Amino acid sequence: MYGLCVWLWYPDETKLVFGIKKVFFLVSQFRYLGINIFASLQKTITKNYNGTLNKIKADLDRWQKLPISLPGRISIIKMNALPRINFCSQMLPLSPPPRYWNDIRAMIIRFLWKGRRAKIKLDNLQRKKELGALSVPNFKLYFHTFALCPVVNWFGDKQLNAWINIERSLVAPVQLQDVLFTNLSIKKCKQKYGQIITSAIENLRKIERMLKWKSKWHTNTPLFHNDLLKSGGKLSSHRSGKEQEQTPWEIS
Repeated sequence: MYGLCVWLWYPDETKLVFGIKKVFFLVSQFRYLGINIFASLQKTITKNYNGTLNKIKADLDRWQKLPISLPGRISIIKMNALPRINFCSQMLPLSPPPRYWNDIRAMIIRFLWKGRRAKIKLDNLQRKKELGALSVPNFKLYFHTFALCPVVNWFGDKQLNAWINIERSLVAPVQLQDVLFTNLSIKKCKQKYGQIITSAIENLRKIERMLKWKSKWHTNTPLFHNDLLKSGGKLSSHRSGKEQEQTPWEIS
């Protein structure tokens, strides 16, 4: 058990249920599949991301002055830092604390150049080897990849994961795949659908800006419950018959 434990007994302490006394443990946190879980979602994010980063910093600071070549240091980053950061990114599909990626970037630069001024920009080192660079991992791109994985499951009728039905119930009557193309602001999205679904949408929009791809009008843009298609300042919410599955591009 982690944290402080409080023992709560029933008035009749000798009463058994299925041969076990009725005892309840209250803990401030617990560990599940390598992730520390807290009552607060934001605390869970902060503690896990920062805890992992601090452990990596301690390792790299200890090895920083060792006589290791630049390719060797890049290999250490790929074997030591990348898997641990990726584990958090995959298990916690929410954005890390502010300045987290800047801290990782500074840590990597400091380790690669032994605390001295960088001779080559990190952006150049992160390019492919085919382009003459050294393929230093871009941790932020890995995070965006993991954060977008749940979005893939929003398309299609197959229930690939157990939590799909929970997410569908959170956005009803809108469909999950429709939420991506309704132009809903991040603030309103968080109020209506919660932090997890909002985080997936926010990451998709960051990728769109990065790739300079505009999805304001898309073949999946829904006719109903869409902030882009208001009538008299109000959302259109009526669906009937065949219109339930139609998009603006399917109506003639």
